[in-house]
Amino acid sequence: MDEDIQVLKILSDTADNIYLTKRSNIARIQSSGFTDDAKNTLHENIIGPLDEALKYITTQIFQSLNKIPIYNFFLSSVDGINVFEKAQLICIIKDINNFKHFDNLISYAGFIPNPKTYNKNFHKLLLRIGHKLVQRNEQYKFVFDINCQKYRDKYPRRSEKHIENLARRMVVKRFLKNLYFSWNKINDF
Repeated sequence: MDEDIQVLKILSDTADNIYLTKRSNIARIQSSGFTDDAKNTLHENIIGPLDEALKYITTQIFQSLNKIPIYNFFLSSVDGINVFEKAQLICIIKDINNFKHFDNLISYAGFIPNPKTYNKNFHKLLLRIGHKLVQRNEQYKFVFDINCQKYRDKYPRRSEKHIENLARRMVVKRFLKNLYFSWNKINDF
C-alpha cells in the first residue's frame, strides 16, 4: 500500500505541475500582443498537449486510487470533490494509523483552536474541500445550513461571512470524521 501512495503522490504532483503550467501559459498567451490567429496556434500547439497530458495523468490517478481501499470504500462515493483532491487527501494522510484518535487528525489539519503544529497544505486542501462540499454535496450542505442557523442564533452580532466560515469548519470536521472512521473500519477487517 505504501508504494501505491508513493505512486499516487508522484502522479498528483505531476498533475498539479501540468495544471499550473497550463494556467500560466494561457495567461501569457492571452496577455500577449499576438494576433488572434497566432494566439489560436499557440493555444493549439501548447495548451492542447498539456490537456492531453492531464487526461492521461487523470487516468493513471484513477487506476492508482482504485488500488487504495479508502478510495473504494469511502472517497469514491463523496460527491463534490475531484479526483485530484481525493488523491491529495490520501497522499497527505498516508496511514490513518498515524492518528490514534480523531482529535489527532483534527489537530494535524489545524482545525482546533491555536494548534501548535499542523500541516498547512492539509489545512488549505480541507478549506477548499469544505467550500466545494457545501456547494456540491447535499449531505454536507445540510450540515452547513444547520450550523449556519446555530451560529446565527449563538452569535447574532457576527457577520454572515463569519457565520458561514464557522459553519464550513463544521462541514470539514464532519467530512474528516467520516473519513477517519471509514478508514479505521477498513483497517479493522
